[in-house]
Amino acid sequence: FYQKNGAMPRLNAITEELGASNKAALDLIDALEKKGRLTRDGDVQSIRLLPTKDIFISYSSKDKAFALKIVEAFKRVGYTVWLDDMDILVGEDIVRKVFHGIRECRFFVVILSENSVASHWVQEEISSARLLELEKGQTVVLPLVISDNLNLPAALKHKKYLKMSEKNVEEGMRKLLESIVLLSLHGTLGPAEALGKPSRNADREYEEAVEHMKS
Repeated sequence: FYQKNGAMPRLNAITEELGASNKAALDLIDALEKKGRLTRDGDVQSIRLLPTKDIFISYSSKDKAFALKIVEAFKRVGYTVWLDDMDILVGEDIVRKVFHGIRECRFFVVILSENSVASHWVQEEISSARLLELEKGQTVVLPLVISDNLNLPAALKHKKYLKMSEKNVEEGMRKLLESIVLLSLHGTLGPAEALGKPSRNADREYEEAVEHMKS
């Protein structure tokens, strides 16, 4: 894991957020540390997880209140978040900043609602992030659905999404953090052959890590 700039997620905070129900992900982190694939920084116990900024948040301005809840949840466990209101200064080129922001983040979290699906701007952001997935050969786009019976954008129809609402933000964030940790771990185990699929070498090292946990 690496990060060019910014704060590194605190492992203790991630562990607390994931909870005991996601012990497999946490055991894998421990196993990879023993294999020399991860390092923790002294008493701070942090892991280098993501480049420059961690998470880009794509949303409709009509869903801003919900987006801010997601931002705060990420910040509580030490992730750096790219959000238009916080990262674009007065006078800066909005288009240039947004698309640069997408490329500098490891993950692109899109909040899908009737509002965002109808937003041309959000659709452009999704297209840019999907292209980034193709370039990297890694899973980048993480869809969060907050509306019922939503017709997903064509670019995301084959992706597994996470259903969230005002009532289950905490539970949803635990699931989202679990996915982020596991997807990041796959990124360190080997290059992906296809979107969201670890290579055979990655699978082999994952199995070795699991065997190491059993020993």
